[in-house]
Amino acid sequence: MTLRWQARGPHRIVHLVATADGVAALDEAGAIATFREGSAERAGELALPRPAARVARADGAWLAAFAAEPALVRVRGEDDHAEVARGRGAPAWFALHGRSLVVARGDAVEHWTDTGKLGWSADHPPCVKVATSGDVVAALSGEGVVAFFDAKSGREGGTLKLASTELAETWLLTGLEGGRFLLALGDRLVWVDGKAKKILKRVQARARIAAVASHGGIVVAGCHDGWLQAFDADGGEPRGAFEAHAGGIGDVALGAGAVFTTGRASHVLCAWERRALDKSAKGAAPISALAARADLAVIGESTGKARLVRGDAEIAATNVGGPVLAARVGPKDTLIAGSARVVVRLGPPYKMPRPIALRTVATALAMDDSYAFAGSATGEVDVHDLERSVHVTSYQLSEAGISAITRLPGALLVVGTGAIDGRLFVIDVAEAKVLHRLEAHDEAFGVTCLASDPRGRIVASGGDDAAVSLIDPQKGRVLLRIRVKETPIAIAFEPTGRRFACALADGTACRVSLGPKRAEVEDLGLRGVTAVAWAKELLVGYGDGRLERVAEALSPRADA
Repeated sequence: MTLRWQARGPHRIVHLVATADGVAALDEAGAIATFREGSAERAGELALPRPAARVARADGAWLAAFAAEPALVRVRGEDDHAEVARGRGAPAWFALHGRSLVVARGDAVEHWTDTGKLGWSADHPPCVKVATSGDVVAALSGEGVVAFFDAKSGREGGTLKLASTELAETWLLTGLEGGRFLLALGDRLVWVDGKAKKILKRVQARARIAAVASHGGIVVAGCHDGWLQAFDADGGEPRGAFEAHAGGIGDVALGAGAVFTTGRASHVLCAWERRALDKSAKGAAPISALAARADLAVIGESTGKARLVRGDAEIAATNVGGPVLAARVGPKDTLIAGSARVVVRLGPPYKMPRPIALRTVATALAMDDSYAFAGSATGEVDVHDLERSVHVTSYQLSEAGISAITRLPGALLVVGTGAIDGRLFVIDVAEAKVLHRLEAHDEAFGVTCLASDPRGRIVASGGDDAAVSLIDPQKGRVLLRIRVKETPIAIAFEPTGRRFACALADGTACRVSLGPKRAEVEDLGLRGVTAVAWAKELLVGYGDGRLERVAEALSPRADA
């Protein structure tokens, strides 16, 4: 994700408000600083008479709510303050409805006209949040009941009770378009039709939600784990995601070309390019294999389709006749993908795919730029020449089936076997001999996946024992065993070799950072993961066919 700019202020930022051309940041001292989308230079500043909890831009002025005060204050300048919407108790929340105002106060929801008069008041105890959409007002009570009112008359149109273990005071409520509303309850987003009084869709975010913003057809959730996740505002389908603040999101605002964030207890405001959140590459079937090189990726699907993509654009596609077991971006942007029976190469101009029939049914598969290595249920590995489309040789390694293969730079091939046997074989393909036999996992547990760092110095072996073993392939010894919460099904190394990502059998994913004789495992908070690859950025494939680019945060992580 591209960081446009960041600005640091003297005080902690407590609230962000999207403006017509940028964003306004309210700090804990009661100052409002405004910024345009393209610049970190302050476009304006306004000091409120005292610290405020929440502000909104209305009719050329700022509306501010102050703790324990029974009225809102309209501020037009340093010395131009006027009370509005004075009532019996302090407002718990407020929202704009055109030029008028809706207030949650005590046991009622109130509608105030643009001339400062109370239009209507309706009982809704205890009212903690309000939002508006079109001609509908939604009011949330502390008991988790959402009541819907006609914005003009105040007539109640019905209620909706939402069950949740989260306290309703912590829920977030925002208006979408067409009388629809969005609720955030813990790590759940709930779309609600305010006219029909029914739930339209529920979506689970990666972590507990701290802030929500909506603009231009997408909804962005800022999570307590520091990530932003975007969803389609109409259907709830996931869009892009990235990590913005390691210490958690404080607030988020969404503009036409940028998304603005601040971390919890942070003095820093960040502006990010919005484009990556607006788009998401989707497939037609679960992703079963994934590979990347530079800005290209090969996406293998369970239907047998393999696609070569750059960003969100599909460059080429072919079919391998069954679920894709392995994929590779070959030389000259060639798509290489294989199933249990066929390996297909497709290069520019991407018109004539070259299939290679495998000698036996493959249980595991790996390719380099010149050869395909296919493991079988009988413990044999067949080597096929991709250019000449012929079988070259075979290695009989074990009585157990071959479960994983990875090709290292240079002459080495590493092969893993399944349950009971559970061994690793390091093979010198140039000399056609086995260099090392290792038992890298607990007794009677098999190898499930293999990957090597880009230079071939370390091989990571995932096993049924819910562990990743790091292997020195040259010396044939186990360097480190790393426990993860489930069986790894796919592993991908970062280009530096200092980290790798694991897709796990329960659909989650983790990122492992390597240090001297130790490793740090970080749950990425993802669900439904089926494949991973790592080139310029971490790519994550899902069971619903989505491809997500998980970008690293830049300098803002240091502000947490």
